Amino acid sequence: MKNGTIKSIRFYAELYVEQSPATVWSYFSDLTQWSRWSPICLDCRLVEGVQLGTGSVMRIRFRVARITTVVLANLISVSSPHVITWTGAKYGLSAVHTYRFEQHGSGTLMINEERISGAPFPLSNAISRWYRTRDLSFQSLAGIKRELG
Repeated sequence: MKNGTIKSIRFYAELYVEQSPATVWSYFSDLTQWSRWSPICLDCRLVEGVQLGTGSVMRIRFRVARITTVVLANLISVSSPHVITWTGAKYGLSAVHTYRFEQHGSGTLMINEERISGAPFPLSNAISRWYRTRDLSFQSLAGIKRELG
């Protein structure tokens, strides 16, 4: 890949938890808990209102590679208790992040998927390596599972 080439980076993880989608959603949708289960989230809250919904804006303060930043994320799809998708942009990068909670037997298959675009090479490789080394997508799900007991 040549210097300056921009590509989209995709991260994906899934993990089963022996809880119903409604139970998982109830915990996940409490933004005050995100710093407990997320490996990078320091604080998350809605800019206005108290209910997650399509069109809401979340203020997410997180730390990546020792850099703390704030992103305003637009909720583009919320379907309780199964899916939430938001978009955000910062430093020329844009991301689409989706969590899905699918009924699977007596429990829930939790799915975490994120796409980041706008990172030129070699920055895209550095981002990809950092995410994969820390296994961030899976660690978020493992944190939710741990907190649910």
